[in-house]
Amino acid sequence: VLEKAKALSAVTDKIADFDAQVKQWYAQMVQATDKLPKVKAGMKIIAIFKARKELESELRVLDGKGMPNPVDEAAVRTMAAKALSELDVAIDVTGSKSREVETGVVKALTGFGLQAAAGAPPGPVAVMITGEVETNPVEGTDARWKFARSYVTISCKDGRTNKVFMQFDVNEKSASGDYNTSVRRSLANLSKKVAQQVSDGIIEYFENQ
Repeated sequence: VLEKAKALSAVTDKIADFDAQVKQWYAQMVQATDKLPKVKAGMKIIAIFKARKELESELRVLDGKGMPNPVDEAAVRTMAAKALSELDVAIDVTGSKSREVETGVVKALTGFGLQAAAGAPPGPVAVMITGEVETNPVEGTDARWKFARSYVTISCKDGRTNKVFMQFDVNEKSASGDYNTSVRRSLANLSKKVAQQVSDGIIEYFENQ
């Protein structure tokens, strides 16, 4: 009984701490006039909600009830998503078939809720993504299939500080009876992979600011 009481107290104290942080970050998100502080506060809140949910599960095991959230989580998540959508991201990729990759990444990032545009930006942006792509034929054991592999090296930079906060390489191999179709498939799949890593990296970066 004593051990259960101690565990219950520890979990409720931690949830109360999370709730206090949510109120603090929510106030900052509402009061912020610039994009980046809004994004940072929004991402912090979403991260706290995730951690709180895990503790809520523990609390229900301990007392069968849980603790009500002190804020309207759905409304706060909507506000955080809106802040993220106002974060401007530019994608400037060079190399063979670069236009296809830029277009694919922009489309995927837009689906994740980010405001993305292809090409070198005319002015400063919150996040600058650069990369170099290359596509080559790949030998196969079956003459009926034509293989293509696309490679890209991506660098993500904070537009305010010019600090590179993420770099990674991605490659994708695809096959078809027609080589050009293989190329298109490899580039499309490559773009989706890049967009997912970029989206995750941006969110993590601003969460930790």
